[in-house]
Amino acid sequence: MKSFELDDTLSPDVHSDRLVTLPIMKEIGQAVVERPRSTIEPRAEHLTGGLARVRDKLAVAGKGASRSLAGFALRETLGEGGMGIVRVAEQSALFREVAIKTLKADLEDSADAALRLLREAWLTGSLEHPNVVPIYDLGTDEEGRPHIVMRRVSGTAWDSLLLDPAKVREKHGASDVLDWHLRVLLQVTQAVSRAHAKGIVHRDIKPENVMVGEFGEVYLLDWGIAVSLVDDGSGRLPLAKDATEAAGTPCYMAPEMLGSPTPKIDERTDVYLLGAVLYEIVTGKPPHEGASFQAMVKSIVYSQPSFPDDCPHELAAVCTRAMARLHDDRFQTVVDLRKAVLDFLTHRGSADLAEEATAKRGDLFAMLGASTKVERQEIYNVFGAVRFGYLEALRTWPENAEARAGLRAVSIRMIDHELSQGSPEAAHAILAELTTPDPELAARVDAAMRAREEERRRIEKLDALEAEYDPNVGRRTRLFFGGVLGLLGVIGPISLALFQRGQPTMEWMLARTVGLSALCMGLMYWARDSMGKTRLNRNLAMAILVGYVMQVLAVPGCLVLGMSLELHLALVLLVWGILTTMLAITSEPKFMFPALVYFVTFFLAAKVPSTRFWAQAVANGSNLAVVLAAWSTKEDLKRLREGARELHRRAKSDR
Repeated sequence: MKSFELDDTLSPDVHSDRLVTLPIMKEIGQAVVERPRSTIEPRAEHLTGGLARVRDKLAVAGKGASRSLAGFALRETLGEGGMGIVRVAEQSALFREVAIKTLKADLEDSADAALRLLREAWLTGSLEHPNVVPIYDLGTDEEGRPHIVMRRVSGTAWDSLLLDPAKVREKHGASDVLDWHLRVLLQVTQAVSRAHAKGIVHRDIKPENVMVGEFGEVYLLDWGIAVSLVDDGSGRLPLAKDATEAAGTPCYMAPEMLGSPTPKIDERTDVYLLGAVLYEIVTGKPPHEGASFQAMVKSIVYSQPSFPDDCPHELAAVCTRAMARLHDDRFQTVVDLRKAVLDFLTHRGSADLAEEATAKRGDLFAMLGASTKVERQEIYNVFGAVRFGYLEALRTWPENAEARAGLRAVSIRMIDHELSQGSPEAAHAILAELTTPDPELAARVDAAMRAREEERRRIEKLDALEAEYDPNVGRRTRLFFGGVLGLLGVIGPISLALFQRGQPTMEWMLARTVGLSALCMGLMYWARDSMGKTRLNRNLAMAILVGYVMQVLAVPGCLVLGMSLELHLALVLLVWGILTTMLAITSEPKFMFPALVYFVTFFLAAKVPSTRFWAQAVANGSNLAVVLAAWSTKEDLKRLREGARELHRRAKSDR
């Protein structure tokens, strides 16, 4: 038996143990272990379907072709493979450099080698894709040996760039090496997609077979073991249905590439190889390795790639699916794989933003849990950076679960912090940004907001009450108002005591009281805006007005009752004592002093009628003193002194 049928129902151990016992596997065993990166080519006898027809066509082509390489000047060798050699040549007619591939010297007379070379040319020439080296011509030399004329590609093999990140940065200006390599892989997938559209499977996709040009152009090379899924009847191309033997590069091989009597080579084989290249991009090594032939075969059959901890999870998932052991578990097309890699590149920026935000979130949580107080502005600076990072991550990739969970976690923590600090408004603002807030958390925030609203209303009432009793509002108006009436209340009784001959009549007293009341009402009208702003001012104005009204009413009341003038004046002192007592209780405690003076002078005037005017002057004077003491300031006294000095200076100058 030359090959072993792959049976998906058998375990990988059984497969690998049976495979290594096959004669054909023993033949290539040493090469697999010693040269795992070298291509294993199938034997010619397994790729000669329609060989007779192809040889006939080759003979016809040779008879009609030029027997020399006229027009080409061969120069240095670019490289050698297992079968052919590639040289630089100058095409004199077009003044350009080309690459010419011919058979190696020891294979020049091999019809099978010639067929392989021709098939490679026919296959590559049929693709016509920017990521496939263009074939310019196919011909024979003077001896009838075939040669391929193709574009000369100047560049670097991709495998050497994978080993030298510094060169990638320097030569290709890549700031993100992983991103650069993934975009090279995407260009390779374009070439493979084109091949699959033509029914061709490459079978040897690896970084060594990819050339990166001087200007970043990417070419998938070496289609020497490619097979066709479609039999066009010409016999020009090797068919996948005939690929029963192991072929490909061991360290990248898919399980079905180890060979089988019923080959399973199809487009998903190339999907596997692209996944193997992706594995090397992210880990720095091919997926399959082993110190022995059996270990290498087990690695291929098992196909269970493992990744370092720092490998992005999404990219590891893409690679694992592409390298699935079973065909049906892989991406079904290269287009699907390409989309998955593109999605990762799109998501990668989002993932990086989320990762940075998560790191800063740790700093924020440390600040919130610190035993020492941290400034609110400092906390919000960090919170703002974390929140912005998560939101930007979600903007570029709305399905970023890490960013969404991180944003939710940091928002909940900040809500808890704001509630503990007595800032329900800030907590409510953060809660409003959550798409699905936790009901319990929302209830806590609502309760805190209601409590804050009640507290706000209570403070507003206190502020209004405080404003009602603010002694600074209308202070100067009160001082002027009280001072004028106080002076009149002192000067009037003293004048009566000094200059009044005999007892004044009730009528005269009534006229005097009415005049003072009118003056009081005039002053109130003049100062109505200031005196009406606060309860303190209104209480004062109302007390004075009530006092004068009662004083006016007391005169006719005494006449009706037949009371003497002496008793009327004593009763006036009692009235003002009661009013100042009420002012002391409701507005200004200092008025308790003149209230006591009014009560004392009331008893004095009632007991000794002759002292009634002096008693009234003393009582009103005590009231005036309290007005000046309670509502005047140092600045008022300073201005008063300066005004007095100015009056004195003018009086002096007038003399």
